[in-house]
Amino acid sequence: MKILGISFSARDKGNTDILVITALRGAASAGASTEFLKAKDLNIEYCRGCLSCIYKGKCPIDDDLYKFIETVKSANGIVAGAPTYLFGPTGKVKTMIDRSLTISPFLEEMDPEKRLGITISVAGNPLWNPMGSEILNQFLLSYGFGLYDFLAGYAPGPGEVLLNDELLENAYRLGKELVLALRKEIEPPKAKENQCPYCKSRLIKFEDSKIYCALCLAPAELHDGKLVFAENYEPFWTRNHRINHINDWIIPSRDRFLTKIKDIKEKAKHFNL
Repeated sequence: MKILGISFSARDKGNTDILVITALRGAASAGASTEFLKAKDLNIEYCRGCLSCIYKGKCPIDDDLYKFIETVKSANGIVAGAPTYLFGPTGKVKTMIDRSLTISPFLEEMDPEKRLGITISVAGNPLWNPMGSEILNQFLLSYGFGLYDFLAGYAPGPGEVLLNDELLENAYRLGKELVLALRKEIEPPKAKENQCPYCKSRLIKFEDSKIYCALCLAPAELHDGKLVFAENYEPFWTRNHRINHINDWIIPSRDRFLTKIKDIKEKAKHFNL
């Protein structure tokens, strides 16, 4: 069994690296092989929205994305960590999420029901980290991993997490538990109150008197001040839902667009496009 660790920190040997490596040590203690990767060493360009990954089966951008996908495919589990500088994880996390549609040809083998991960968000304090864990969790989900659990650590100075024994112990424990869960020896922890039961998100979207999980779109209702999520819902990040999304929405969108292309080109003249 292989557990991949990826740190999205541009700083070497800082808080994020320390916590990800600590989790990997926990995984190794349970018998897993581990690999540590720095996202800054990957050349990953922005998604261009061309959808060649769907219509032609391959992204035309010549960068390290397919190298990363092969590394991810070889892993049974993943530990992803990132610092928060302004309310959410560093930008490369989102850049790589945007490129994750490229795994579409591999969805059958990248099944989140068989692969699990944990995330570690690092920030100065909880108030300024409202989206750190959730967007990192989306990174896991977008690359075909189910979420075992997530951890947030608060230490503003480089290496300051080393002074927090409880945080280090929790990172080590989660790494070990990740391996045990992949072996089906333990179950992933249940979502807490007012957390989405499907992706453990605490981000909620209110629109037209309706309530949704902002991460997987699971519908919910408010009862006695508590969120009650719909049962037997298939969230967005399941393998089947993603395949259906491609077949039922993305692929037909090309023909819908082609019926509008003449009008679009005419109006684009006013913008010198």
